[in-house]
Amino acid sequence: MHADERRPRRKGILTLGPRSRRAATAGLLLAALATPAPAAEPAAVRLLPADARISGDAQAYRFGGFIGSWTDPAAIIEWDLDVREAGKPGVALTFACAPDHGGDFKLTVGAATLSGRTEPTGGWYDCKTIPLGAVELPAGRQTVRLTAGPFKTAPMNVFAVTLSPLKGSVVTAPGPGAPRAVIVPNFHPASCGWLANWSVERNYCANTYLDHLDRVRDDPAYAFAISEVNNLIAIRDFEPARFEELKARIREGRVEAVNAFFLESTVNLSGGEALVKLGVEGLRWQQAVLGVRPRFGWVIDVCGMHDQMAQVAAGLGLDALVYCRHNPTPSTVHWLESPDGTRALAISPGG
Repeated sequence: MHADERRPRRKGILTLGPRSRRAATAGLLLAALATPAPAAEPAAVRLLPADARISGDAQAYRFGGFIGSWTDPAAIIEWDLDVREAGKPGVALTFACAPDHGGDFKLTVGAATLSGRTEPTGGWYDCKTIPLGAVELPAGRQTVRLTAGPFKTAPMNVFAVTLSPLKGSVVTAPGPGAPRAVIVPNFHPASCGWLANWSVERNYCANTYLDHLDRVRDDPAYAFAISEVNNLIAIRDFEPARFEELKARIREGRVEAVNAFFLESTVNLSGGEALVKLGVEGLRWQQAVLGVRPRFGWVIDVCGMHDQMAQVAAGLGLDALVYCRHNPTPSTVHWLESPDGTRALAISPGG
């Protein structure tokens, strides 16, 4: 491993402060004012994952905008539709399917049933829209039902069902019921010679992540989070073929590079300049090599929080900070505020 890959190079100081925030807010307002208003009467009705009723083993991922983890041939996905005027719309399905998956499906629209088959599109996020045919729909309440089977492991990720032309609207699904717990697999790396010498820990961390990658290959419902650039460098250098596989899984949404920072540093012992450099270099490397921009500051094993972390996270454009100790509030989701008044969303499940 080259010496310049073991630590971030000095790139300068990130300028943070209220003026930048005001400029960004003004830009967002101008963009919003420039956006044209939607048409009052759309010529098409789109049935989206957020409005679906799901029974069986399949899951609507609202942040990703799809229905996935569909491993149950008995699963049923349904939407309710109010048709204002009778018509004969064409029906189209937007889906994505990874290699070695796919199969038969049926879409029932009112009294009509349309059949089709999904084939791999390249990955779980590589969408394709296919026409299924036209159906006669009378005015009034109609139900659209999607089922699948037989299929190989999982039939597809569902992104939308479109009926066009049609005057109507989707009946919004009721709000969520009992809360669900989502367990995110991520072991806490110790890849800088903390528990053992540096080479031993580097090998251990790289091989553990490769074990997670094997699980993604074997289980279509499995996904995991990966953190720290030095672990990614170790996989790239020792297992270049697996590194390309990792990049493909990241593009599919099966692995998320969660940490914008180069390392999971002990932020309460670091200076503001060092924290900025860790963020700038971590984002630079991952955007250049992985083609993604991590959304979080992933500092899950810290013994305290630096006063400027909210300022640094906001300046880097991150969605949130995730940490697990010394939460100063009674809430898991809360705002951290730096001395200059900058705030950043924070998530601390550990207390």
